[in-house]
Amino acid sequence: MFRSMRHARPLFALAAVLLCGTTGLRAELKLASPFRDHMVLQQQTQIRVWGWADPETQVTVAFGDRQASTTSGKDGRWMIHLDALPASAEPRTLVVETPNERQAVEDVLVGEVWLCSGQSNMAM
Repeated sequence: MFRSMRHARPLFALAAVLLCGTTGLRAELKLASPFRDHMVLQQQTQIRVWGWADPETQVTVAFGDRQASTTSGKDGRWMIHLDALPASAEPRTLVVETPNERQAVEDVLVGEVWLCSGQSNMAM
């Protein structure tokens, strides 16, 4: 590829500058991994929604008739608590917004959430 590392150094340096120079241009509104389409939220408990955004940015979460806002920290992390909801088989949309971005999690239900683990006897 290169006859010597002497010729490769300028290319590596250029690549490093380009990569580092673009990382701070735009942070993306991002939800934590549990928040996906077709999810179920636990009924009768406070709903916690969290993720990342630009540092010190206003974040608003809306679900059904519940809405709350917060400001992301200096590291971009944020968490919002929504009041508990009763069980509902009506699919709703969880909306998370900043002044510049909007994300929607579709087909969200509220009900019982169970976490089970085990071996092959779990089928019984």
